[in-house]
Amino acid sequence: MFRTSRICILAAVCLLTVLLRAARSEVIWVEGENPIRSTMHRHPWWYDKVQRDQLSGGDFISNWDPKNAGDLSIHGRRGRRL
Repeated sequence: MFRTSRICILAAVCLLTVLLRAARSEVIWVEGENPIRSTMHRHPWWYDKVQRDQLSGGDFISNWDPKNAGDLSIHGRRGRRL
């Protein structure tokens, strides 16, 4: 019984270590409203009514075609850590 408890504790410590390591991963935020290449399909009338000056990047991108998936390519550079 003592051996089983030690194995369970060891397994829990290993799992916790893996989870904590994953939690330390970085998040890279990319504003995608100015892609290098885009196959997005604009909404026929709604897209032009958006107040772009209220958006963080001054524009937005979205896909409104239910039959064709939209795709975009962006170019970014990872900055320094804070």
